[in-house]
Formats: sequence, C-alpha cells, structure tokens
Amino acid sequence: MTSKERVTRLAVDVLVVLAIAWTTFNVGRAVAVGRRVPSQPYDVVGNPDQLAGSGHRLGSSSASILIVVFSDYECGACRDLFARLVPLLEEHDSLGAVVRHFPVHPNASQAAVAAECAAKAGRFGNYHQVLFADQARIAEADWKLFARRAGVRNQMAFEACIAEGDASVVVRRDIAAAESLGVAMTPIVVIGHDVYAGLPWDFEAIVRRHLAMSSQSRGTQ
Repeated sequence: MTSKERVTRLAVDVLVVLAIAWTTFNVGRAVAVGRRVPSQPYDVVGNPDQLAGSGHRLGSSSASILIVVFSDYECGACRDLFARLVPLLEEHDSLGAVVRHFPVHPNASQAAVAAECAAKAGRFGNYHQVLFADQARIAEADWKLFARRAGVRNQMAFEACIAEGDASVVVRRDIAAAESLGVAMTPIVVIGHDVYAGLPWDFEAIVRRHLAMSSQSRGTQ
C-alpha cells in the first residue's frame, strides 16, 4: 500500500468514525425526547386547604379539586400556565383554581395591587385576563386603562383603592404564603399536596392524573 493510499484509507476511517458518533448522538437525543421524564413535585404541603382559603376563584364554584397558583403578571411562564389552565377549567366541572400573588418582576407588585382593587369592583377575573393579554404594556403602569378594558365602572373608587394601599396587605399576605413553600420562582403550582416550581411541561397530564385519582376516591366511598 502506497503512502497516498494509506492517507486516503485513514481519512475514510476517520469519516466513518465521525458518522457513527454523530448518528449515535442524534439517536440518543431522539430517544431522550421521546421518553421525556414526567415532572416531579418540588415538595409536598400538608395544608393545601389553607393555601386555597385565600385568593380568587376561577372555574366551578363547586369544584372538588382546586389548583392554587401563585403568579406574577410579568412572568411569561405564568401567562402560559393560565392559557393552558383555562381550557381545563372549561372542560372539567370538578376542577377549579385559586389565584394568588407572588410578584417578582419590577412592576408585578403594583399590577397585583391593581388586580385586587379590580376585585373590589367584582372584576378580578377580567382584570387578570387583561393584564396577561397585554403583558408587554404592564411596564407603562396605566392601571386605569386596564380597568376600563376589564369593565371596572367606578374609576374613582378604583383609583382610591390603589392610593389607599389596603390591597397591598392582601398582596403581602400572598407573598408570605408563597415564600413559606420555599420556592423562589414563578409560577408556583399546588395541586393536592404536590407543589410544582415553575410550569411543568406535562401540566395537563398532571391535572388529569389528579382528576382520575379524585374520581376513583369518590367511587370507593
């Protein structure tokens, strides 16, 4: 074998090795994606009913399962969570949610206060939706504009509520409850006794699993 042939053979061998390595890498990655590990709870809580005792209800008023969500109005994952949660609430009468505040971003605390003031006018759900729908404009802090879009009729009472600061007490109470869970990110999702940090990729599957367990539990009673 000539020197030129040996060099050619070596180059071919190297290319074959690289091709095998690249194929192995991509197959392994595809398998990993196909077998994505289910999300695990960050922790468990012993008093889910106490956490659900404060906040604002969404969904059925007679729901047997309540999902408690601590969220931030400038948090993209929080916005995505509610976009995925609402269809589940509409689909299942036995499912409800409790919205509480855990503002982390710069303008989220004042947004939470404004939402609480909208709640006094009976428009929390609407204000909540408007804030997430127009999340990019929260930094402009035009709470009155959001209030008009949410259907808050008494603008003077709304502005007075924000100025008085009573709503801040509610927000601080929610923050204390969130911090007691030991999670330093948003959203915090509590389903049953399970606490999830952030938005689980398999959120719908987790909810349906809890619904199935609740149904089985009622069936054995």
